[in-house]
Amino acid sequence: MADICVAAIHLCRIRATRLDALGNPSPGPNNVYVSDNPIMLSVTPEIEAGEDKTLVGGCDCIVASYRGKDKLKRFNLEFDSAVIEPGLLEMLTGGAAILDGSGQDPIGMWFANQLSCSADSAPNVAFEAWQDLWEDDHQLAAPYQYLHWIWPSTYWQLGDVTLQNDFNQPKLTGFSRGNPVWGEGIYGDLPEAAQPLGGFFYTDEIPDAACGWQSFAIT
Repeated sequence: MADICVAAIHLCRIRATRLDALGNPSPGPNNVYVSDNPIMLSVTPEIEAGEDKTLVGGCDCIVASYRGKDKLKRFNLEFDSAVIEPGLLEMLTGGAAILDGSGQDPIGMWFANQLSCSADSAPNVAFEAWQDLWEDDHQLAAPYQYLHWIWPSTYWQLGDVTLQNDFNQPKLTGFSRGNPVWGEGIYGDLPEAAQPLGGFFYTDEIPDAACGWQSFAIT
């Protein structure tokens, strides 16, 4: 097959997966959240500038100069949602879910208390996103319809929100870390084992969204 160079548009899905402290998927229940309500995901690479050294002689002439290579350390993330999803907010920030009368469905969240050393830190979560692949004026046909992004380990906190005479748009800010144990994941939708910092690839698969947690059995 020839190389495929096409555009990408929209932000159609995001998927969050609970991880343990080592980066392994948590066994559940309620270990997955898939949303079709994202508005925006901002991804900013954090780059460590290479070391810059200069050797200057006695008559103020440069004798030698060295510039090390810049290095990708992580990604800084910002996420905006169109709706309030307590289950997703709980999963990403570590807050305590408030459940309805059935004791199963989240209807709110108590903010996480992370003010002491003994308090729980922000949870470790794998985060993925899907965009439409676009050619001319239409979505690309099979075998590749979507662009799948993955960050195998991320940490999040609540962002700014304005309560006003307009719709709320919940915002979160976060960053990624390397996760060498994610491998091919638990969903069977990666073309090969993921590298620690994640990446992106073309695909024809996109997960089904739901309002609430999902449970995915780990085998």
